[in-house]
Amino acid sequence: MISYPFKKERTLFMNIILGVIALALLGWYYSLNQDHSDLKSLIKKPDSPEFIGNKMETTVFSPEGKKQYLAISDKVEYYTQDGHTDFISPLVYLFDVSLGNKDKETKTDKIQLEKQNWKLSAQKAKLTKDQMLYLEGSVVAESLDPLSRLQRVETEAAVINLKTQDITSD
Repeated sequence: MISYPFKKERTLFMNIILGVIALALLGWYYSLNQDHSDLKSLIKKPDSPEFIGNKMETTVFSPEGKKQYLAISDKVEYYTQDGHTDFISPLVYLFDVSLGNKDKETKTDKIQLEKQNWKLSAQKAKLTKDQMLYLEGSVVAESLDPLSRLQRVETEAAVINLKTQDITSD
């Protein structure tokens, strides 16, 4: 058997080197598992909008293919969580979609379907997935039909059922 005179020093030196390597690997592993706040900003929060649009214009058609309403807004935010859409400074044009009796439909009724019936404006609005539009802040509803008895309504809040185009307010 051969004996090495510096065996204890060599073993100590190798233990120190292996300890430094182990500490370096632990430090590297720790740095990989850190929270990166810059990456968290890339993940969409559940209560944040799915998309945001500026200067948006949307035309919605009835099942018969007639224009139902036209919505113009400075800013639009759509939320998938509950399916609602928020509008900032909306301007909504409602088109007359009621037909009445189809047997008595005349040419003037067909022309009326293509005309804007009401112009609605407000500071903000919320459209729910069941087609209810909630207008808030300086709401103005103007009739675009010169023969209408009611020409203009001003209120702080209004609710519009876009399916029936019923407008209600307190």
